Amino acid sequence: MKSFLRCALLAAAALALPGAACAQTFTFKMSSPTINDVTHEWMKAFKASVEERSKGRIKVEMYPASQLGQIPATVEGVAMGTIELTFPVIGF
Repeated sequence: MKSFLRCALLAAAALALPGAACAQTFTFKMSSPTINDVTHEWMKAFKASVEERSKGRIKVEMYPASQLGQIPATVEGVAMGTIELTFPVIGF
């Protein structure tokens, strides 16, 4: 019972105090193998919306035209956590 109470108090304290993670900015990387197409336009709209709604806490970086590497490399980047979003275009 004592350990449960201790855990409950720690959890309540963690929820009550805003953490440093809330104040930090986050960089969201998007990659696409194409440029000046529907996917690129969607990326622009997504970037504007996310940055506006997050009030600048999330910075979206766009990398069209395979700037972060070829499709297999960007898919691996998403799997490893170095890229947040990629568009592996069907037909390439």
